[in-house]
This record gives sequence, structure tokens and C-alpha cells, in this order.
Amino acid sequence: MYNVSKKSKIATIIIIIFAILVSIIANSNLSDGVKKYQRSLQNEIIKCSNNDINVDDYEEYCQKILKNNNVKVDTLTSFSNILIFQVKFLNPIAILLVLIPSLIEPIYILKNKFLINSNNRIEYKYFLKLLLKRAYKYIWILPLIGVILYVPTMFYSSLNPEYQVINGFTFWETNLIQKPLIFMILYSLNLLMYSIIFVNIGLISIKKSQKYIASLIYTYIVYIHIQLFFELVINNYFLISIFHSEIGYLFNIMNMFIFSDQFGLLYLLLFSFVILVISFICLYFSYKDKEKLVISIEKNY
Repeated sequence: MYNVSKKSKIATIIIIIFAILVSIIANSNLSDGVKKYQRSLQNEIIKCSNNDINVDDYEEYCQKILKNNNVKVDTLTSFSNILIFQVKFLNPIAILLVLIPSLIEPIYILKNKFLINSNNRIEYKYFLKLLLKRAYKYIWILPLIGVILYVPTMFYSSLNPEYQVINGFTFWETNLIQKPLIFMILYSLNLLMYSIIFVNIGLISIKKSQKYIASLIYTYIVYIHIQLFFELVINNYFLISIFHSEIGYLFNIMNMFIFSDQFGLLYLLLFSFVILVISFICLYFSYKDKEKLVISIEKNY
């Protein structure tokens, strides 16, 4: 079991290193963009001072430029740009970033017939607790990746949200961007819920096959089918066609890093929580029957 745990830790370290490299590249690119913006702003200020600018509404334009003179790009503007333009590829692979280390030990426990071999010496509830404890060891990976992406923005951006307010660009709610710490807590909480959802889907999937690669592929296929169900059936057929509502765009489980609250933060977090509860219900019924689990394990060998 020690060697298996070691494999999980190595996989986790590799994923964290990957996240750090992605963050360095993304923040480096954006930092250069912020510096170019600041230089461009200073050039425009000089032009306004010399009356050497050719735009409509000259006075209004220059007043706005001068007003922005001492306003730095804020961290959440930088963060939103990173999420939308730099690291959007993380959304569809987020489930794998969690499951690659998380499924190693649970699969080992099932594959080596731990339940069958200790059938008369261990309570089924204890076995399930052991299985869940091993599976949930790495649910902090997605929140950590979010923090790894955000923290570097603090070195070249301001915590003051004035830039978003003045320019009228707010990717998230105004009340939310004014409290960066609360934003990151809620952002991390949402990613944590998704991590647990992904692990629950993975645990349900490994009942079918205790082969590691096959389990990852099968889980990802299930994940895609869930997304298609939300998008094509719930959103397109029911909400748009029948109720003429666009709130179904909230039902995108492949967009967790964006944290889009266009329909309200409450609905965003509520959706994540409801899906989390549903995943626990499915997990409960999947592992409720001990005999079915034993039969499933024996069928694989």
C-alpha cells in the first residue's frame, strides 16, 4: 500500500509542477500586456497634454485618460484575462487533474480484493470509509491550482478594484470584485465542490473496471455524457425551447475555472451544491449493496 500511496503523491507533485509552469507562462504573458497598456496610457496622457490627439469628444476622452493615470489594473481583471484567454484549456482536463492521483489507491483496494479477503474481519462501513478516505485525499488540487494562477497577479496588479469600476468592465459582480479575499474563498469553495463531484463520478466508474487507464477513460466518457445531457436536453430543449430562459448556460460542468456569475453568485454556487448532492446520492446507491460490489470485483478477475 505504501508504494501505491507513493505513486499518488508523485502524480500529485507532477500536476502541481504543471500548474506552476502554466501559471508562470500565463502570468508572464499577461504581465507584459499590462506593462504595454501602462506605456500606452502614458503616451496618450502626453498627447492630451500637448493637444496632439485626434479623436471625437477630445475633452471627454482626455478627462477619462487623466482619470485613469494613477489607476492600476486590478488583480481580478488580470485573473479573468488569464482564465478566459490563457488557461481555458484547463477546464476540460480539470477532472483528469483530480482523478489521476485520486483513483490510484481506490482502484488498488478494489483490484486486490481487499473487501473479499477481509470479508469476515471487517465491517462494510469501515471498508467504505477507507475507500472514501483514500479517494478524497487530493480534492484540494483544483482549489490549489486556482490559487497558483491567482497569486502572481498580485505582483503586477492592484487589489483595488477601481480599474474595473472606472472602465465599466466587470467580469464578475461589482459587490464581489470589491472583496478579493471573499472572492477567492468562494472561488476555491466552488472548485472544491467540483473536485468532490469528479471523485464521486470516478468512484462510481471504477466499480465497472478496476483497470486504471480504462477507468480514467470510462469516467471521462461519463463526464462528457453528463455535460451533453445538461447542454442538449436540459438547456436547449427545456430551458431555451420551452421556457425561453438562458439560465441553462449555468449548467456547464466543463467551465468551472471561469466561475461565471452572470446569473448571480447564489445560483452559481447553488447549482454546484445540487450537483454535489446528486453525486453523493448516486455514490450511495452505487455502493449500498455489498454483495453487488463483491460480484463486480470478482467479474473483473
